[in-house]
Amino acid sequence: MKLDKYLDTFRGAKQANKLSGLIITGLLLSNILLVFMLNSKDTIVTMSPPLSSQDEWLSKGDASMGMKESWGEYIAILLGNTTPRSVAGMSPIIGKVAAPGAYSSLMGALADLKREVEQEQLELQFSPSDVRYIPSRDVVAVSGELRMRGLRGDERRFVRTYEIGIRFRNYMPQMTSLEIYEGPLKVGGNQPEGAQR
Repeated sequence: MKLDKYLDTFRGAKQANKLSGLIITGLLLSNILLVFMLNSKDTIVTMSPPLSSQDEWLSKGDASMGMKESWGEYIAILLGNTTPRSVAGMSPIIGKVAAPGAYSSLMGALADLKREVEQEQLELQFSPSDVRYIPSRDVVAVSGELRMRGLRGDERRFVRTYEIGIRFRNYMPQMTSLEIYEGPLKVGGNQPEGAQR
């Protein structure tokens, strides 16, 4: 008996229907499993961060080293290029990227910087020359030349390093710590004595 003739019979149609039901059930179960797997996986986004021409990746709770370095450099440039007129506008910007646990300490450090810049009428100009991500401490260290000019025209140049803790939550950068000190970054990321917070 040929298969076509067998399927035309009642018994053949019944068995073909059973087989179709098993296949449909298997496909349904595999689709449900696929939906659960897709929902449990983080979406990875590729984008160009500030101050970078390369694409970097970003997920819900992490980012590439290049993404962290780019955000660290951006924040260091923001903090290092300050005048008495621009210092007041820094708090809202840093406040938006400050991690909840670090908000009060970061705002305190910004208030100290604001007070110093306004009282001394300082103009700060920072040119980064070295940007490194230190995985053991999860910070980005940005070193470069800082030019500080006072009201009387006196100018001082020295190397300054900003160590900025950066993490990513819900695809957004969060600043977790800030340490500023004079001098270059020590090899291995060890902070020299006299570092200020």
